[in-house]
Amino acid sequence: MLLYMMEQQNKNKAEGATEKVAPKPIPEVKEEKPKVEEKQVTRADIMKMNAATVKAFAKEQGLDDVDEKSGAELKRILIDKLFEESE
Repeated sequence: MLLYMMEQQNKNKAEGATEKVAPKPIPEVKEEKPKVEEKQVTRADIMKMNAATVKAFAKEQGLDDVDEKSGAELKRILIDKLFEESE
């Protein structure tokens, strides 16, 4: 922007103009953040989860008595809930 103004001033001086030239406004560009799609959890993802992660994920999915069940039980329940319904 500053360079443009200096060029205009030099051009005006060379032409003998005494008026200042207003710089052209720079259009505002709004940056849109790309939408992040929710990652689909696969059976393999569930099987790779440790017990703490499985318990947290089970709570997100609305399962009851999460803290009383083992990681293996939760994995089986989650896989049944998420993948048997979709088939």
